[in-house]
Amino acid sequence: DQRLASACPSPCYELVRCLQDMGETAAAALLLETAPQPTGSTPVDQLWQAEHAIVAGRPGEAYQALQGAWESASGVAAEVADRMAHYAQGQGDPVLAAEAARRALENLPTPERRAAHALSLSKLGRAHESQTSLSSASPSAEERIVLGMALAGQSQPAEARAALESVVEEVL
Repeated sequence: DQRLASACPSPCYELVRCLQDMGETAAAALLLETAPQPTGSTPVDQLWQAEHAIVAGRPGEAYQALQGAWESASGVAAEVADRMAHYAQGQGDPVLAAEAARRALENLPTPERRAAHALSLSKLGRAHESQTSLSSASPSAEERIVLGMALAGQSQPAEARAALESVVEEVL
C-alpha cells in the first residue's frame, strides 16, 4: 500500500484518472487512501480534494472542489497574464502586451482588464477594435478614458472629448 503511494507522490491525478478509466477503481481508491489528504486551498489542493471526493462517491463535494479550483486557477491565470502584459509593455512589445491583456480578460473579466485590453489594441493602431471592445452598458471610468483615446485616434475629437469629460465630471 505504502509503496503505491510513494511511487506517485501527491498529487498524481493522471494516475488516479488512468486507473479509474481502466476500471481499476479499487486501485485508484487505494492510491488515494494512502496519499496524504490535501489541506490547502490552492487549485492543486482543490483538484486533489475533488479526486478524493470522486473516489469516495461524494459528487457534490467533488463539484465544489472542482468549482473552487477552476475559480482559483482562473484568477491566478488572469494575474499572470496581467503581469505579462505589464512586462511586455515595459519591454516595448505591444503585440505580446495585447495578447497577454486579452488572456487576462478571458480568464477573469473586469472593467480594468477590459480597459487594459482596449488600450493595448489602441497602442497597436487598432483604434476601431479598441473602441468596439469597450461597448458595455455602463463603462467604468477606465473604459471611458480608453474610449476617449480610441476616439481621438480615429479623428473624432468631439466624441473623445465627451468620453473624457464624463470621467472628469464623475471624479469631481
